[in-house]
Amino acid sequence: KKIRSAASRLMLPPGRGEIVRAGPHILIDDSYNANPGSMAASLKRILNLRRYRRGHDVILVLGDMLELGERSGREHCKIGVIARAIRPARMIYVGKEYRHVFRGYVSGGGNKQRLVHVDTAADALSVLQKNMAIGKKYIILIKGSRQMGLEKVVDGICQNMNRKSN
Repeated sequence: KKIRSAASRLMLPPGRGEIVRAGPHILIDDSYNANPGSMAASLKRILNLRRYRRGHDVILVLGDMLELGERSGREHCKIGVIARAIRPARMIYVGKEYRHVFRGYVSGGGNKQRLVHVDTAADALSVLQKNMAIGKKYIILIKGSRQMGLEKVVDGICQNMNRKSN
């Protein structure tokens, strides 16, 4: 009981699994960094958000996990497999490892029409904003290595929601 109570009061630093409300949407800002274990954990967290997923479509904004060396292709392919299980409405992928994520995603029947590849965080924000239908609610996971700059996506969505509500 003590652990559960303490965990409920835990405040995470920005970019490390922080849940941000942006209008009707739930952003999971995990943009600070990524490695295979943390990426898999973040994706599995989305799978476990069943009560929130009712009424919300899922959008994944993922970026490269850097500094993996020769394991990079294999680890990014595994991320594609996990992402496929979520069945997102859209997955926007930022970075050079896209082909490996794509291979993992479509290997078991993932809908390749739902994947978009972009080069930068600014491009990801633009695609995300174009794909957010008015009147819909989204859970949006934003996760990638620090150098991918995905915090710009979080900032852009939050600014956009604030402008709409004023």
